[in-house]
Amino acid sequence: MPFAGNIRQTLDPTHPINWQHPLNRGLVSWWLAHPTGGTGFGSRGWKDLCKKNDGVLTSYAGMPIWPITPSKLGALTFNGSNNYVNCGIAPSMNPGTGNFSVGFSMLHSGASTKGIFCKRTTSDPDNGWSIWTISGTTWKFTLDPGDGNKREASLSGIGFNDGVWHDWFISIDRAGLAWFYKDGVVLDTVDVSLASASVSNTLPVVLGGFSDFSLFIAAQLTNLAYWSRALPASEVSALYDQSRQGHIETRQWISTKRFFIPAITSISPFFWTRSSDNTVGSFFQKNTS
Repeated sequence: MPFAGNIRQTLDPTHPINWQHPLNRGLVSWWLAHPTGGTGFGSRGWKDLCKKNDGVLTSYAGMPIWPITPSKLGALTFNGSNNYVNCGIAPSMNPGTGNFSVGFSMLHSGASTKGIFCKRTTSDPDNGWSIWTISGTTWKFTLDPGDGNKREASLSGIGFNDGVWHDWFISIDRAGLAWFYKDGVVLDTVDVSLASASVSNTLPVVLGGFSDFSLFIAAQLTNLAYWSRALPASEVSALYDQSRQGHIETRQWISTKRFFIPAITSISPFFWTRSSDNTVGSFFQKNTS
């Protein structure tokens, strides 16, 4: 046999997102922990893979619990008491009067009113948007320009707190409807056209609670993302497929191929190629046996 080879693929820590993929068009922020390489999380932070709105972990003693989802994604455990992630004011997640989309993956079995993914406080009225739950069973979405034209959706009987991992997604067309999805399938729509004024603010984006640092959820969360456009149903379905497959195509990977060519008994030459930046290289290894 003239040579042997193997291929090793790892997440690119410098450029973790595949910006050539159409599903990432308009992607602004994405909090997704990669369980094997440490990319995206640490002892005190949850990095935005888009490198815009890194989150600071609050009230975690020691190393937080980062469980692994069934699709081999990393997640973060929230205790429902005082755990949350503060992502700062995040101006890039202010939609103004424009369209946007928000998605997240969650395992939840609680029975209380809690915040999940918010750029709005618990006050009413208060300019902003929030994803939250009432009594654990009802999925709530609030879009509030603060001018009396608040729009809300309440979806119940959908298995929101069934203790199983699900992907939840909202696509908001400000001139028409907000579309609600569970695991890539449409659940319902609500007319949000009256909430046409700007919902931008200087409040922090909070993962696991509201922007006034209250009503923290007990759950496991990952795959929280924000797009500056309203994604169509076909793309939401495709995103769900990507999530179930560990986002193989939407993340950026480094593929390293290593080849061994038998030469002489004391020295072995190796040649490798890396597809991410079209580089090649070689080295020699001294045989010890």
